[in-house]
Amino acid sequence: DAQAFVGAIYTVRTLKAKRVWIMTDKAYDYTLTLTKFYKQKLLELGGTVVAEDAYQSGDKDYSAQITRLRRISPAPDVLFISAVPDDIGLIVRQIRSAGIRTPIVGGDGYDTELLVSIPGKALADNIYFTTHVSLTSTAPLVANFVKAYTNEYKRGPENAFAALGYDTFNLILDAVRRAGRADPAAIKQAL
Repeated sequence: DAQAFVGAIYTVRTLKAKRVWIMTDKAYDYTLTLTKFYKQKLLELGGTVVAEDAYQSGDKDYSAQITRLRRISPAPDVLFISAVPDDIGLIVRQIRSAGIRTPIVGGDGYDTELLVSIPGKALADNIYFTTHVSLTSTAPLVANFVKAYTNEYKRGPENAFAALGYDTFNLILDAVRRAGRADPAAIKQAL
């Protein structure tokens, strides 16, 4: 809910957008929930959903959704697309190739190099997304993580999911230590 709320707040307060078209991958709880909470906050902030569409993860052709999007008049101020990393690059390429330059907003499913490599830099513009951490942050906690990761793997982390995995592992390790044994019930309680 947190990242969806922040995305909606950014849509309304920073992008000054009110009319939003939403497309959601119907295959995952993650994408369905992201849309649910984005819509909740958008409506609370006075925004409106002008239309909703859906797709199935792994689809390769979004022309039907794009055709419906192009029929909306007046055009939406923002496109909110709730997608996973494997799909977002192709979706952006097809939307931008159709001549639609409307800002696109989404969640951490966009935190992938595929967002730029599939559509190309010329088409991967005016896109905003929430994620767990900015790996370019100079905050000591982030900078130290990036440095340690780079030293260990001889390259920097690809995206914020590396930091998320690191945090997850450390939460589990801490729970095992506090539980004092490798008993699943004790670890669950410690978590």
